[in-house]
Amino acid sequence: MNPRELSDAEVEELLGAYALDALDPDELVAVEAVLARRPDLASEAARLSSVAAWLGATEAAEPPGGMRDTVLTTALARRRGPADPVVDVYLSLSDRLEQAIVDLPDDALDVVTPNGLTASELVVHMAAQESLLAQNLGTPTIDDLDDVPGCESDFADG
Repeated sequence: MNPRELSDAEVEELLGAYALDALDPDELVAVEAVLARRPDLASEAARLSSVAAWLGATEAAEPPGGMRDTVLTTALARRRGPADPVVDVYLSLSDRLEQAIVDLPDDALDVVTPNGLTASELVVHMAAQESLLAQNLGTPTIDDLDDVPGCESDFADG
């Protein structure tokens, strides 16, 4: 099955959705075909993707209290058979990260880390990752994004 072709104008309209990874597979293939021959649009798509990633890291909702315990309890309840080394490593790394955050002096929160985020932004990013894990385990920490006021989307029904 051949994906439908999109005009350059249609791709320009879809760049925001592309940057947010909100396209269906057929649209994604069609958009990437146009981006392959239009370096200017590819550059704009890359810029929008970078902005979307930065906003996602800096604007992430604060995780609810007790989320870590809820996620870990759910994860442990789903474990079957012998001890899972992945969960053991996760628990160890989570404990180390928690202690590093506790030990971090207030004046170090604006220090840029090797990945380009400040220490504060990195903590927000890590909390968002844990929230994503909770979502995938069936224990979402925030309501569906369709229900967040001001975040209505044309893609909510499709």
